[in-house]
Amino acid sequence: MDAGLAEYAANIAARDKREQAQRGVFDLYTRLATRCAAAEGAARSGGGNATAGSATGAEKTARRGTPVPDAAVEELRSQLSAAQAARATLESQARAAAELQRQHTGLQARTEAKEREIALLARRLRDREEEIRERKKLVERVQDEMVALSLQLSMAEQKAERLEGENKDLVKRWMERVGEEVERMNVDSRW
Repeated sequence: MDAGLAEYAANIAARDKREQAQRGVFDLYTRLATRCAAAEGAARSGGGNATAGSATGAEKTARRGTPVPDAAVEELRSQLSAAQAARATLESQARAAAELQRQHTGLQARTEAKEREIALLARRLRDREEEIRERKKLVERVQDEMVALSLQLSMAEQKAERLEGENKDLVKRWMERVGEEVERMNVDSRW
């Protein structure tokens, strides 16, 4: 976009420079056209003598019908056609610049929309990553609890086995003792 504007400004500057270089020709042409118009106006009104006394020598020559050199007219025509061509070029470039500006505005709006969408997706991604981290922590806590409960279960099973063994031992000793008492009672009763 900046390159197009720079090119447009450079073309305008070049046109201004060309016109300033030909300023003398434009002034001469303007004066000539003014004199021709004044001469035609005087010829129509019939008051050619009133203006003739105040006119300069060049104006008198122009009024008398001295033709303007063909080379100067051709030069002016070629400069006029060049100026018109330059103007047409500049107008087309101005239209192109306006179209580029419109496209730039559209692209800029689309870019801003995409940037907002990227920001939204980045925020969602951060939220999802945070959620995943929290789930991992939860899974680790559950696994730690499972390990602790497994350890407690193992210890409880060992204790149960030990207590069962002690119980069997106590029952066995008690049974032996009861058996001894029964034997003693049998011996005492002589049965």
